[in-house]
Parts: sequence; structure tokens; C-alpha cells
Amino acid sequence: MGFASAEVGSVASVVLQHANPHLIDSMGDHLSLTGHAGGIAWNEPASSIPVEPCEVFSVSAACAVYRRGAFEQAGGFDDSFVAYLEDVDLGFRLQLLGYRCVLVPSAVAHHLGGATYKPRHYALVLTERNMVWNLAKNLPSQLFRRYWTQILATQAQPAPILGGASRRAWLEGKSKAFAAWPSLRARRHAIQGSVCVDVRYLEKLMRSRDITVCHL
Repeated sequence: MGFASAEVGSVASVVLQHANPHLIDSMGDHLSLTGHAGGIAWNEPASSIPVEPCEVFSVSAACAVYRRGAFEQAGGFDDSFVAYLEDVDLGFRLQLLGYRCVLVPSAVAHHLGGATYKPRHYALVLTERNMVWNLAKNLPSQLFRRYWTQILATQAQPAPILGGASRRAWLEGKSKAFAAWPSLRARRHAIQGSVCVDVRYLEKLMRSRDITVCHL
């Protein structure tokens, strides 16, 4: 599929680490069926960058292009996420509408990372909360029923976040996530009511990679 195809709603770039430009920061983002998300190929050598465009789950918003019509149809970024996974959340909604995301290896950017100051505890809380929100809003019921035990087992412990997890942040993040369930139900209903994608394709895409470190 060419990146100019009408099926493509977003284009991901190769993002290199500013401090170590021979290392990859991301080649788009991936989301697992259990809720963990991370930059594709994080910390792998730049020599592993593919030659041809390929499909990925979502862009990393550090450097990306969205088709304006698709962006608006999906509702844009969810401001309530504040930070962390807001690009994956939007990417998920684009996937549900039938829009693909394509990595274009010739598009290269450098990411400084961490330029906006946030206390680490706050960043961990947002990450843990937003992982639950992402699934609660977007994961089709068919996949929830199939993977609910794996989801609960994964979310029942701190995520493998780069730099170390925190049980206090995990507890606070998950508590905030579940406290917001009444407001999430309405958003989930609206999102799931407009799903156009074949769930089998989505399942295959989400199972195509493993997330060992949640680096966003």
C-alpha cells in the first residue's frame, strides 16, 4: 500500500534519538492487546531501518502527518489524556474507522525527548491511567471478551516503563482510570458505534509485535 492511498489516514516517520542519532527513538508506535504501548524499534540501531514503507499501528506524534479529513473524522487528540498515549489513542480510533498507518523510512526526524518538564510521578500516573482509558474507549468488545484475562493480568501490575515503574503511581493511575468510567462509557459507545474495520485485521496487527519496554 502506497502512503498516498486514500486508505492511509496517517504517516509515521523514523525518529532518531537526538543524543544518539545512530539509535532509533521510534518508527511509529505499537499497542498490544493487553494495553502496553511503546515506540517501535526503540533503541535499535539505525541500520535496522527498513527500506520500503510498511504498516504500523500508529504514528508517534513527535513527527507525523495526518490526513486532515481522517483526523477530523476521528475527533482529533483527546485532551483529557494530557500526555502519553494520546497519539496511540488517536491512532486506534483511526484504525477503527478503517484508516491505515504507514511508516515512510525516508522521512527522518531527531527527537530531543523530555524537553517539557513533568515530575516523574505525574508522568507515571498519566501513563498508567491512559493505558486503561485507551482500551476502555477503543478495544472492540469481541477482543475484550477474547483477551480479558490477559488484560487484567497485565494491568494488575506496573507497566515496564523505561527508568523504572512505581507501585504508588500504578495504584494512583489505575484508580483515576476506573473513577472516570461513567464518562468513558459515553465516549466508548460513540467510538464503537462507528467501527468500520475488520476485527480480525485489528487483532492480527496488535499481535504482530511485542512490547517489552513502554517507551513513549
